[in-house]
Amino acid sequence: MSKRFHLDFSTAYGQLILLVFLPISALALTGGFLVLSDTSRAARTIQQSTADNLLVTLQPVAASMQTNLIKINQALSTTTAQPNSNNRSSKDGSSKDNINKHSVNKAELSPKELATLQANVKFALQNAINDKHLQGVAIVNEQSKVLVSFGDLSQQPNPRLLPFLGRHLEAQSNTQQTYLLTQLNTQSNSLFNSKGSSLFGRKLVLSAPANATAPLPTLWLIVNIDNEPLQVARYQVMLALAITGLFTILLLLLTTHIYARRWIAPIYEMRLHLQRTNANNLYKPMTINASGEINQLQQDLVKTLRRLHKSFQELKNHAEQTEDDLRLAFDEMEMQNISIRNARDAAVSASQTKSAFLANISHELRTPLNSIDGFINLLSRHGGLNAEQDLYVQTIRKSSAHLLALVNDVLDFSKIEAGKLVLDSHEFDLYASIYDVVDMLSPLAAEKDLRLAVFFYDDVPHYLVGDALRTKQVLTNLVNNAIKFTDDGEVIVRVSLDDDIDDLIHISVQDTGRGISPEHQKVLFQSFSQGDPSITRQYGGTGLGLVISKQLTYLMGGNIGFYDNATEQAGDASQSHKIKGTTFWFTLPMTISNQEQQRLLIHDPIWQLPAIVPPKTDAGYVAADTTAAVNILVWIDHPASLQVLKGSLRELPIAITTASTLASLLESLKETGNHWDWVIVDNGTTEDTTSLLKQVRLHYAGKLLLFGYQVNLEPELLSRYQAQALYQPLDRRQLYQLLDSNSASSQEPTLPQWHGFTVLAVDDHLPNLLVLEALLAELSINVVTVNSGFDAIEYITTHQSQSDTAVDLIFMDIQMPRMSGSEAAIQIRKVETQAGHQHIPIIALTAHSLSDERDTLLASGIDDYVGKPISQAQLLQILQRWLGKHSTSVSADVASDKSAINSPISARSIASIVSGANNLRTAPATPKESAVFAHTPLAASATTTDDNANLPSLPSVSSQHSAESLASLAVIDWDDAVMRVAGKPDLAANLITLLIESIEQEKSDLQQAWQRHDRQALSHVAHRILGASRYTGVPQLRQASQNLEDKCLLNINNSSPAQFAILAPYYEQMLQALDNLAQADLSQFPALKYAQLKENDMTWKMI
Repeated sequence: MSKRFHLDFSTAYGQLILLVFLPISALALTGGFLVLSDTSRAARTIQQSTADNLLVTLQPVAASMQTNLIKINQALSTTTAQPNSNNRSSKDGSSKDNINKHSVNKAELSPKELATLQANVKFALQNAINDKHLQGVAIVNEQSKVLVSFGDLSQQPNPRLLPFLGRHLEAQSNTQQTYLLTQLNTQSNSLFNSKGSSLFGRKLVLSAPANATAPLPTLWLIVNIDNEPLQVARYQVMLALAITGLFTILLLLLTTHIYARRWIAPIYEMRLHLQRTNANNLYKPMTINASGEINQLQQDLVKTLRRLHKSFQELKNHAEQTEDDLRLAFDEMEMQNISIRNARDAAVSASQTKSAFLANISHELRTPLNSIDGFINLLSRHGGLNAEQDLYVQTIRKSSAHLLALVNDVLDFSKIEAGKLVLDSHEFDLYASIYDVVDMLSPLAAEKDLRLAVFFYDDVPHYLVGDALRTKQVLTNLVNNAIKFTDDGEVIVRVSLDDDIDDLIHISVQDTGRGISPEHQKVLFQSFSQGDPSITRQYGGTGLGLVISKQLTYLMGGNIGFYDNATEQAGDASQSHKIKGTTFWFTLPMTISNQEQQRLLIHDPIWQLPAIVPPKTDAGYVAADTTAAVNILVWIDHPASLQVLKGSLRELPIAITTASTLASLLESLKETGNHWDWVIVDNGTTEDTTSLLKQVRLHYAGKLLLFGYQVNLEPELLSRYQAQALYQPLDRRQLYQLLDSNSASSQEPTLPQWHGFTVLAVDDHLPNLLVLEALLAELSINVVTVNSGFDAIEYITTHQSQSDTAVDLIFMDIQMPRMSGSEAAIQIRKVETQAGHQHIPIIALTAHSLSDERDTLLASGIDDYVGKPISQAQLLQILQRWLGKHSTSVSADVASDKSAINSPISARSIASIVSGANNLRTAPATPKESAVFAHTPLAASATTTDDNANLPSLPSVSSQHSAESLASLAVIDWDDAVMRVAGKPDLAANLITLLIESIEQEKSDLQQAWQRHDRQALSHVAHRILGASRYTGVPQLRQASQNLEDKCLLNINNSSPAQFAILAPYYEQMLQALDNLAQADLSQFPALKYAQLKENDMTWKMI
């Protein structure tokens, strides 16, 4: 199939035709048309001239035949008029006859005579002219009657065209010109049937006779001229034009062909050559016949292709070389990847080993330190120490707290590096958390005579959702550093909303210390860096605090930074050395808790103002009265603390008068001592508190507040001078409590009363149940004990629907035979769902760290967990968390806050403050709240993890003791036994006796499991013994059971002889420890000789 021809005017050929061929052709056609028109017009003019000459020649001849023409005209006119007269009627018959007779006589000619006359005239006209182009002649009257004619005009004219001829001749009757009459011819008819010729007419000029009375008729002379000359001339011109146009077209085609072949064809050939060009034929020559500029273009193109071919060859060679190099590099990379993979596997294995080591070391390091802290607290509480001994105790406490902080820093840094640090988000009180930190660190500020103040702005919400533990940790680090590196001046903590983003909490710590040099600022947030290396020797520390704070802040969604006070205030970096001090800051995302949202919704003020406050306004806030109800005289030689005091009392009807110096204060008291309701005196500028109080009491006997650090205020001295303490940094909660007229500020807050609550204790080991029951019984709690998960499910099913026997809380042991604690919790949750019971908090009891079991516990429905052995402080915390809102006494939050204010700072360790031990949270009280928050404490619990790492715990020993070191441990440690049961000797004796009595059964279970090579059973027996030993003072047995259980759990599904050969030493140590305990000499422990439980007592204990 042939391709359809398509002319593209965008190509070179198309442009040539469009710009050259078509314009020239159009001009040629236009010229030919003009020439043809002019030729036709000239031929018509010549024909007109010929007709004029003929008419001029015939005019005299026709005039000479005037008489004959008149007669012929009259005869033809009478013949025409006679038929018309016959139709007329006349009233006068005689007149009619006479007229007709006269007419007949006048024009009566016979046909012969008429023919003769016409023949004479015709003869005369024919003899007058002889022209080959003349086709005929005719004389016509004004009625379009032909009088005489010959030639082509001899025929009778067309009767339909005669009226037109008459009107035409009549219109031209006043002229003597020649007229073309061809317009009287049509395509189908002509006047005289004269085709191929043209008619011309002219009016005859007749001379009237002298005696003529009638007017002369009007006659026309018409000639017929042949059109053949005109047509021949037109054809000749057309032929000439056709020949000229054809020649022109041929010439154009020839010229176009020559142009295209010389200029356009080479371009197309080069284009086709380029289309056929590839990487293999770039070097081939271009065989194109071209000249001129096209030839130069061809040569340049050939040179370009050759250069391209050369470059391509070089690139190809380079690519081949590069490919070879890459192949070698890939081979080396593969070898390196194998090495890296092996190194990664080794690193992962090392990381896992490190994680396991950290899990173990966290317990092994923190437990002794917490034990030291616990014993020191016992020594402080018992008293009876002289000044030197008390100094030793305080030194031991500070050293242990410092060592615990260092250990925590290292462990937290390791967790952050491994990506194992998980934030625990829960609702917390930001205000209380801030003051927990500054109260804990206030003794450090008191030692260096530094001023400490907190600005907590009113627009900052109090109750947020976040990680309170990590927030305290970051703030503790910053405040501790500020105090550490400040020799004199003040440390100011500010809590506000971020200036740029309202959804961020901005917390800053400003000090007046030595500042940070620019070179040290660059490495400030790097690991193990403290700026100046001499700082480590002078102040101590690991250099990890800021690094951990930075990572924690980023994990919480905030940011951290610092700036020089001088640069920030003056805006001139050159003056930074003149004004000392640095401000560290960090931001936290502000997620308002439901409690805070409800408070804002009902416009409830955050503070319970003292009783002196006037009634609330409609908006729910207190309006200050213009007339003050209370007058207070204040002398605080610290502007920041004074500003906090004024801000705290702004909404109260209190008139504050400030004294600039102690002298002015005493002067005011001397003049108007009885005018003041309260007097606040600063103790921070003098070391002689007794002298200060004496001077004030000399002039003032009213209510007196002494402002200063708690460690510097002696309760006996305050009591002697009837003064009360206002602790620094100033806390609004304590201030309102002191000013409240309805509250006795000196009265200690009472703990929640737990009378009426029922707790179900589930454990397969009797000693554990005895300890738990004893601790709960002291709190007036009804305790129900069962020894298996099946019994627990049965009790919940049968008794939970009864109000008097319903369980409010469950303590569940995790590892129990037949049914574990997790499985029992799942079944209890099903019972709750089916029966529609209220959610019962389930607290897991475990002797292990739950870092690997947390998800499993969450899925089983367990709400919280606590490590064994459980202390009374831990128990109170668990009860406060889950049953606090049910208590009928003082609320847990208020009790916690007051305890934080009034409890001695010396009794509060760094770990307990940072972990929130004094900021107890309460558990949900309603089913709806339980559905939302049931798992929150377990997922967010930080105070009960790592085997009670954050609370004062009990001494422990390493889990890697050899047989010799294990033998060196005491078989029975009576002090340890009493401490583990909260100081109850009778209970300690009962537990040790029960443990001794169960030795034979435990040995039998161990031996049976060993003979069956059942590692699972061995681990369960070891765990049961370990759980019992944690509540008794048997260090050797506790360590042996711990070692055996750990080794059994390492590869619990492997029962091969080789594995049991590895377990053999630990199994033997376990049996030896049991034998040592069974053979122990109890005579040195008098309390144990008579501590034998009766059978009915044991039965009652086991229900």
